[in-house]
Amino acid sequence: MKYRNLIIDFSVMLIIILMVGFSEYFTEKEILFPEIAALSIGYLLSPKRSWKVSGPRMLLLISLCAFLGICIVRFLPGSLWLQITIAFFIGQMILLFSGTTLAPMISAIVLPVLLQSESLIYPLSAAFLTGMILLVHCLLEYLKLRPHEVFHALPLPCERDLAACLLRTGFVCLLCRILLPHGWSYLIAPPLLVAFTEMSASGSRIRKMPVRTIFLFTFCALDGTLCRAILQLMFGLPLTCAAVVSVLILLFVIHRSRMYLPPAGAIVLLSMLIPAEILPFFPVEVAAGSIVLTLISLLFFGENLEAAWLRFVTLVHRNFSHAED
Repeated sequence: MKYRNLIIDFSVMLIIILMVGFSEYFTEKEILFPEIAALSIGYLLSPKRSWKVSGPRMLLLISLCAFLGICIVRFLPGSLWLQITIAFFIGQMILLFSGTTLAPMISAIVLPVLLQSESLIYPLSAAFLTGMILLVHCLLEYLKLRPHEVFHALPLPCERDLAACLLRTGFVCLLCRILLPHGWSYLIAPPLLVAFTEMSASGSRIRKMPVRTIFLFTFCALDGTLCRAILQLMFGLPLTCAAVVSVLILLFVIHRSRMYLPPAGAIVLLSMLIPAEILPFFPVEVAAGSIVLTLISLLFFGENLEAAWLRFVTLVHRNFSHAED
């Protein structure tokens, strides 16, 4: 087991060093793809795959969503809240009809919209890095360090799935309208939206451990923030050093806790991407966002979606009534 973990950890660190190193060398932040940490946790570190997906579908879906994200920024006029809502809805629909449970594709489409990235470098980097993850996965299977898991596509979504998708989109739209005018954009950080999608799904595993989920998200935000603030901003070391140390801490926590929560890993690398002036507020926003989205998942998503829709409509009505007053 230790031998297996060392090989996987080394592979993950090598991919992250290459990603952040190339990003620094070419001064191209679009090369940074935070979801690579999530894919590493869910597809390499976890004893079993975190999602029902095949390698080719993973590469296709991540690449497609990353490309659609920059297309929304380039070609869809409108305010940021509308662009994020549309990106989230498209990501949800692709997820539903993809025959998989690969929720990180939602972050792949929302992140460039949140950061207003228009460069084709972003989807190319996402595709290349995802391909590296798949190559490492194949190598681990060849070395018998990971079991071979057969993928069977999920059936088409039912009415309940579509209703849940629309309800999630409604909440994201409402949060965008409330938070973005105040500059609190990382309360809806893309990895948190991935966790929200997974937690609000029926039979969700992380739905059963909400407190640990909130704690891990907060810890990962602090981990990335402190490493970057101390190593890069205070001591002037390369961003790559901060990323390596923060991911090493993340890997240690994962191995000790045995809690494989892919979106939390993406939070660590997201802290390497955001503007430095926002960094002090990042852990607070992530903690608050994880609490809000967890509460929404627990209170509004369950067996009775009709009642959830009624509560949502009431909430929207109250919000806009206060706004008019």
